[in-house]
Amino acid sequence: MTKPLLLLLGPNAQPATNSASEIRVTMQAEAQDPTFESVDLVEAPFKWWDGLEAARGAIADHQPSFVLLIATDPDARIVRVAGGARNRASPERDSSGHSWPGRALSPGGAQYLPATLPGDPLLEALREGQCPAERVGHPGLGVANRCFYGLLASGGPARIGCLHVPVSLESARRFNFATPSCYNRAMLLAAVRACLDGAQHAIIQCLGANAARPGPG
Repeated sequence: MTKPLLLLLGPNAQPATNSASEIRVTMQAEAQDPTFESVDLVEAPFKWWDGLEAARGAIADHQPSFVLLIATDPDARIVRVAGGARNRASPERDSSGHSWPGRALSPGGAQYLPATLPGDPLLEALREGQCPAERVGHPGLGVANRCFYGLLASGGPARIGCLHVPVSLESARRFNFATPSCYNRAMLLAAVRACLDGAQHAIIQCLGANAARPGPG
């Protein structure tokens, strides 16, 4: 049996532009949903350093077979499935007002690390669930990319994927925030449910139920 971990990145300094808490509260209200019964749910802070450390700690504590890192892109209209992470950082400030010192996340490290949780099953599940979605190369160059890159670089048996989700229409109305999003709160939850289903199917059918990657040699 697969053991999923949802890592919700946020909230950030501007609550109008982050869906992490919304997804957490909505999922907890839907706790009887069979899709969510075995899901571990952790919020990691929207911070360049603490976010990655919290994510690593959650993986060590929960020992998941796969991880979905979920971050919010306030400029997104639809859900974006990231194919990997880049070894680059933007001047974006985190929830403490800090920026990354420099352009490289890991000087001398790989320029690009591919996601270890395949994106195609996630996209297929999203589209089957009537959740508009697209594939992107990486989740921008901000805090989400830093966390994703760090988790992929850490290795370990858990397979890692990353979603960038739009701001919900309810949140945009509440905070008078202009957004291109076409997602309401129920659609965000449907997208999470679809990705969990898609990821579990991929691991069970294609990768083996333990989701372990082959060792060296």
